[in-house]
Amino acid sequence: MGKTTLARVVYSMISNQFEACSFVANVREVCEKYGILQLQQKLLNDLSILRDMNVKDVDNAVYMIKNRLRHKKILLIIDDVNELDQMNKLGAKHDWLGPGSRVIITTRDAKLLTTQKVDGIYEAKVLSNGEAFHLFNLKAFDKEHPPKDYLKLSLAFVHYAGGLPLAIEVLGSILNGRSTFEWKSVLDRLREFPERKILNVLQISFDGLHETEQEIFLNIACFFNHKNQETIIPILDCLELYPKIGLSTLIEKSLIKLEDNQLWMHDLLQEMGRDIVRRECPKDQPEKRSRLWLYEDIDNVLTNNTGTEAIQGIVLPFLGTEGAQWNPESFSKMNRLKLLIIEDSYLMYDPKNLPNGLRYLNWHGYPSKSLPTSFQPDELIELHLCFSNIEQLWTRAKPWEMLKKLIVLNLEGCKNLKSLPRKFEMKSLKILILSNCSKIKTIPEFGENMGRVKDLYLNGTAITKLPTSIGNLSGLVSLDVRDCKNLMSLPSTFFSLTGLKDLSLSGCSKLIENLGRGESFDGIGQMPSSKAMFETLKK
Repeated sequence: MGKTTLARVVYSMISNQFEACSFVANVREVCEKYGILQLQQKLLNDLSILRDMNVKDVDNAVYMIKNRLRHKKILLIIDDVNELDQMNKLGAKHDWLGPGSRVIITTRDAKLLTTQKVDGIYEAKVLSNGEAFHLFNLKAFDKEHPPKDYLKLSLAFVHYAGGLPLAIEVLGSILNGRSTFEWKSVLDRLREFPERKILNVLQISFDGLHETEQEIFLNIACFFNHKNQETIIPILDCLELYPKIGLSTLIEKSLIKLEDNQLWMHDLLQEMGRDIVRRECPKDQPEKRSRLWLYEDIDNVLTNNTGTEAIQGIVLPFLGTEGAQWNPESFSKMNRLKLLIIEDSYLMYDPKNLPNGLRYLNWHGYPSKSLPTSFQPDELIELHLCFSNIEQLWTRAKPWEMLKKLIVLNLEGCKNLKSLPRKFEMKSLKILILSNCSKIKTIPEFGENMGRVKDLYLNGTAITKLPTSIGNLSGLVSLDVRDCKNLMSLPSTFFSLTGLKDLSLSGCSKLIENLGRGESFDGIGQMPSSKAMFETLKK
């Protein structure tokens, strides 16, 4: 059962143990419409403190509640609280209560309870399959078991509700007294048009969120449900949505859950979020939505080149689709696109434009030999082009100079990549991945402003040496040069990397052989004994 229903059951079970009782219902809604004074008046009347007398104002009511509650053993239920001030003005304070008194508070926001330092918190759980089936039958048939010809349909509706008492009660009431043909029609309609009464109630918590928290919720609902939080947080950071506080708030309000490091939300909450996005425009105009996640919508927009400034995020998961015929100019009108993830490597598409406002770009198997010459990546924070066909990122040097905000550059598995700039000068870069770029023979020099780089992956490349300027990577923590079979030596500046903790050399047969002979360092005379260094590097 839901929070309010559970509170009512407890109230009916134990109210006879107290001198006075009050169930203050729908606090959020009443406060929004009429203010808290009406609820204070009800509380005072219920507790026989003042009957049939009007209270002058809120402060006067607070004074009377505070001074009268301590003289009675009372049971107080404060239902659907959404602000700390509501609890304080309705008597939910430890030092206001008499001996043996009890206060039960229901809320969608667990943070309010911890702030108020309540004695205990119980989180209402979704119903088990058996409990949900029982409740549904009572609402749909007014009895505990469904007729035989309704059994399969009943189970389908129970599955759709996902154990949410509100959804079960609403659906059961809608279906009560209807034929199996009508039931089937309702079920089919739900797959495309969620029940509005359910979504309206669920949306109450969403409407109370900060703007950035709403954006996080919609991104998870549309793109990232059941994803690892360590994957999601960097993306949300790129979008400047302050995910650490935002995700905590969503968890406190029970809009998302974190289990085994995975973020997820109830199916109906996800449906509610996607419905909010769908309602941004008419059904047949997906190009006017802020987010696109369905292949048919993405394909429609990119094929017909109907993109607009409304689109801020596109995520296309791997579907195994072959030969999509998208318009080469299809991104040209999406000036506000910040998030682009395409995980399908079979799309034979050569984009002529990419939006300059992109902050997170992840295109697995990117089909072109280079990024569009018109693309100016001033805002780009993470760039992932794993297992792509690129031979060089740009055909000109200038875009490299624009990567002032880039934190992650991931080109893993780009086996055709053979050209890099003469020098890397990306002052914000923290992670550089060139793993298995097998045609890369030379690593560019590192600029003096690249001290933020923490992780450098060069494994599986054809390099013969590391640049002497690797010493500029003063913040380097991890270096991977596994299976660099042609790597012969390390520069003397390598030993200035005092923060290096992880060094992977396995498969570097020539380097290890030279280390053993003490022939692998530039400026070896300034280094510790080759034998001692060899033992250190082996570790």
